[in-house]
Amino acid sequence: MSSTLYVDSLIEKTSGNGVHIPGHVIQIQSYTLQGSVTFTNQTSTVNSGLEVAITPKFSNSKIYVTMNLGSFCSLTTGTWCAGRLYRNAAPIPGALATTGTNTNYGNLDGYSFIHASIPGIYKPAESSAGVQQVNHSVKPASFNYLDSPNSTSTQTYALYVYVRKNVATTGALNRTPDNAIASDHAIQALSTITVQEIAQ
Repeated sequence: MSSTLYVDSLIEKTSGNGVHIPGHVIQIQSYTLQGSVTFTNQTSTVNSGLEVAITPKFSNSKIYVTMNLGSFCSLTTGTWCAGRLYRNAAPIPGALATTGTNTNYGNLDGYSFIHASIPGIYKPAESSAGVQQVNHSVKPASFNYLDSPNSTSTQTYALYVYVRKNVATTGALNRTPDNAIASDHAIQALSTITVQEIAQ
């Protein structure tokens, strides 16, 4: 025999405890990174500044992480930059493309995603109809991951970034390659990271 329960709202009995319904979102935390960020680190990953913290209500909850980068690119033609999802200042093994961590050129394993620079004519003439304005273009990237921290302690998720090791390279977030902020081609972007606690 089945029954139906009709309610107008569900309110937690104990303040701060949350309402546990398997498969439902318990809480959401989000951070938006405004302004451009550049990085030149060649020996290790560094925190890009795109990070958010969440304190799970239940130890068995899943944390669904979404990153949307308004623009993520190398500013040096022919080189690359890459990103990793970190939790509490350490890479999440399951969020890596492989378990390898070799960061030499040609071995891009261990990265959540990468974005290479787009070689092309620098600032094509405005009268060149149909020519892609390569250096005026934003290069978005996105990444999603379902994590299992198995904890009720605060978890901090962040985008850590890296550039090609053996060539002087600059990577960037939230800007076009030429960063033409003083012209009519100015395109700046926003990047966001959002985490959702999902009840199990």
